[in-house]
Amino acid sequence: QMREVIQALQRDIQRGRSLSEALAQHNCFPKVYVNMVRAAEAGGFLEVVLRRIASFLETTGRFKEELISAMVYPAILFVVAIVAVAVMMVYVVPKFTLIFEEMGESLPLSTEILIFISALVGRLWWFVITGCLVGVVLVLRYRKTPEGRLKTDALLLHLPLVGSLQRKVFISRFTRTLGTLLKAGVPVLTALRISRQVIGNEAISTSLAPLEDGVRHGKGLSQPMKEVNIFPEMVVEMVAVAEEAGRVEEALLQIADRFEEETRRTIRRTVSILEPGLILFMGVMVGFIILSMLVAIFSISELPL
Repeated sequence: QMREVIQALQRDIQRGRSLSEALAQHNCFPKVYVNMVRAAEAGGFLEVVLRRIASFLETTGRFKEELISAMVYPAILFVVAIVAVAVMMVYVVPKFTLIFEEMGESLPLSTEILIFISALVGRLWWFVITGCLVGVVLVLRYRKTPEGRLKTDALLLHLPLVGSLQRKVFISRFTRTLGTLLKAGVPVLTALRISRQVIGNEAISTSLAPLEDGVRHGKGLSQPMKEVNIFPEMVVEMVAVAEEAGRVEEALLQIADRFEEETRRTIRRTVSILEPGLILFMGVMVGFIILSMLVAIFSISELPL
């Protein structure tokens, strides 16, 4: 498919279209890159901008891969823990329950609790799975509406840990995109509009809309950034100093680097807590199940513990 796109680009350019016009004909090229190329064509520095786009893609791609790879192991641990406990509760415990019922002896409290939970899980597992699937489908359908996307994105920002982590990711994405666009010669209002569109969170994107009005009315960039109450004070101060020095693009890229590094540190700390926590959870649950079974067996056979 990419080969066909490249061949189509070649044909369009041979017919007299500019590179930006040819790129705009294909949805696989985001608007942010098309606008950067268009500005570069007007300014006569296309080669420089293409190098910056390549650097931008490399940086953002590497950052995304780091985030995903950091969360893979905890996610696998979580799934393994749930599956292990579910298998023991649905298949292992019921077999012991039949043996205990045949013996007709009274069981320890921990074993009674375990048998009750196992029976509950055995009867309701299909209901829980169906409910989860229906819930996911409803939420996804709701998110397709403008109101649903706005409200669910706002809710995600208020979740413990996840909310602060998302804010750092979105701020780094916004500042890196804006800095790259401005450095490529894209007009500031166009750059702001595109940067808001690529954030990935409708709540933050909507909250940043006043930035364009502020810049349009001559307030600069730092003052509107302060007024929207999204950016930390440190970010606003860095942009204000950069405006006075005429180095806003460099400051925005430095801010993006800093927030990406903060995000990496936060994820590393979170993973370092999650991994032993999940292992401990799995050990406690499996240990409780095994211990409850052993206590019942020893109690029935009247063997000392």
